[in-house]
Amino acid sequence: MSSITENYLTKNYRGKFGNQMVFRNRGDVSIMAKPPKKITKDPTAAQIEIRRKFKLAARWAKEALQDPVKLDLYALKATAMMTPYVVAMTDYLKPPVVHRIN
Repeated sequence: MSSITENYLTKNYRGKFGNQMVFRNRGDVSIMAKPPKKITKDPTAAQIEIRRKFKLAARWAKEALQDPVKLDLYALKATAMMTPYVVAMTDYLKPPVVHRIN
């Protein structure tokens, strides 16, 4: 995967270029990567569980960003490569860690 900033030629590219590359944009960064491969095998039990958790995280993030207070909090944590939506999904998928109870 390569990323490009300040390139006027590829700045607004997005989508698939044949079967060779895919262009994406995140903020001011253009990303060029290999296209994803289609999987023909049936998913394993672990993959099904991960997909279930991901689906729940996506649903939670969409609902969380409807709340203006949560949207502002996630927007503060967002960077050029991570949108508030991605930050909210990450927040859902990574449970808090308790180091010490007083």
